[in-house]
Amino acid sequence: GKAPKSDKAEEGSKDQELEELRVRLRKAQDAESLAREEEYKLREELASAEAAQEQSRRREASARDSAEDARNKATRARECMSEELKNLVAELASFERVAKEQRLHEEAWQAELDAMVLSQTQLMDRRDDLIAENEKLEAESKHQVAATAEAEAQAQKLE
Repeated sequence: GKAPKSDKAEEGSKDQELEELRVRLRKAQDAESLAREEEYKLREELASAEAAQEQSRRREASARDSAEDARNKATRARECMSEELKNLVAELASFERVAKEQRLHEEAWQAELDAMVLSQTQLMDRRDDLIAENEKLEAESKHQVAATAEAEAQAQKLE
């Protein structure tokens, strides 16, 4: 009967070994399952991070484009303002030139008008002098006519 006992012990030892292998297999399978889950999570995180990085790149490119557009718009606005300022300065110079010419014409017209008024005043004074001289001469003439008439009357009396 010793042989069956040893077979039983050997069989028990094999069962124990088999059970240990099964436990180790379950543990390895559980570890593999956990590793797969961890790998899946990490792959999802990687995909999410890559998507976020791509979105960030697009935002950065969009921000660069917007900044470039803003710079270009500001440059065009500066150029437009500069051109408008140049035009306004030229227009102001033209207005000042016209105003100066107008002032010179007004001064010339005023000088001509002053000369005409002075000439008219002199002519009016000359007219007044001539009227006074005419009245004086008429009075002298009337006086001489009267004196001549009186002299003639006396001469007729004497005749």
